[in-house]
Amino acid sequence: MKTLKPLSLFLTLVSVILMVPRNTAGRNPASGDIFLWEARIDSCTLYIAGTIHLGKADYYPPQETYLNYLKRSDLVVFEVPDDFEALKTKMFSYIQKDRLPEEKYFRHTLDSGTIAGITEILGTDEFHKFDRYNAWVLLTQLSVNKMKLLDYDPSFGVDRYLRENAAGMGKEIAGLECAEDQFRLFESDLPYDIQLKIIENLIRNVRASIEKEGTLYDAYLNNEPEEFGRIFRESYHLDNPVQKAVYDKIFTQRNSGWADRLEELASGHSGTVFVAVGAGHLFGPGNLLECLTDKGYMVSQVAP
Repeated sequence: MKTLKPLSLFLTLVSVILMVPRNTAGRNPASGDIFLWEARIDSCTLYIAGTIHLGKADYYPPQETYLNYLKRSDLVVFEVPDDFEALKTKMFSYIQKDRLPEEKYFRHTLDSGTIAGITEILGTDEFHKFDRYNAWVLLTQLSVNKMKLLDYDPSFGVDRYLRENAAGMGKEIAGLECAEDQFRLFESDLPYDIQLKIIENLIRNVRASIEKEGTLYDAYLNNEPEEFGRIFRESYHLDNPVQKAVYDKIFTQRNSGWADRLEELASGHSGTVFVAVGAGHLFGPGNLLECLTDKGYMVSQVAP
C-alpha cells in the first residue's frame, strides 16, 4: 500500500484542481459575494476571477459581474491559452507515447464491476477511447467527468463560458502556462498491476468521493468565497509530507510561477487585464493572491 498511497492521493487532488463538487438548488445571481479580485501592478489593473470547470443549468450563465469586467479588459489571461477543442487535439497527441499493447487495454483486464462503473461515467465509446493508454489518462478522464453522476456538465463551466465570450469579443488571449505543463501534472508511470488497483479503487469509492467534494461547489455556486476557502483549506493536512508535496506541486509552485508571469504581462502594460484561474488557486497557503501581495502589490476583493 505504500506504493499506492502517493498516486491515490494525487488523483484525489486532481478533483480539487478541476473543482468538481455538487449543489442542490438554484441560486439568486444577485446574492452573496463573488470570486473576483483586483490587483494593481504599476499602471496595469488586473481583475482575477476564480472559476470552475463544471456546472449546472440552474446556475448558468455565471454571475454577470464577471462578464462586465471581461468586457472592459483589453487582454484576457487563462491558465492555458488554448480553446477546448485545441486542448483535446494536443492531449491526444501528447498521450500517444503512453499507448499500451492491445492485450493490456483496460477493457480486457479490469473486472466487470469496475468496467460498469467506468462506463456509467464515460460511456462505452469514451472508455474505449482512453483505456488503451497508461492509467493516468483514463483516471484523468474519470476525475473530470465523475460529477456527471450528479448531473454536472462541463458545457456549463465558468471557465468555458469566459473563454468563449472572450473569443467572441475578439479579445487578445494569453496563458499562464502551456497545455503540456498541465498534462504533466497528471502523468505517472507505475507498474501495470498497480494501475489496475488504482482504477478499481477510484471506481469503488466514486460515490463517496463526489458527495464529499460536493460542499466545495455548493459554496462556489452560492457565491460564498469565505465558505469555499474554509472547506478548501480543511481538505488538506499539510503536516502530512505526502499531502504537502502534492499541494506544493499543484498549487504552491504553480501559483508562484503564475505571479511571475502576471508581473511579466503587466510590465509596460497600462491597460486592464482579466485573469481567470481555477478557484482553488485563490485560497490556501501560497495562493495566487498571496503571491502577488508578497510581491508588494495591492489586492482587494471586487464587490458584486
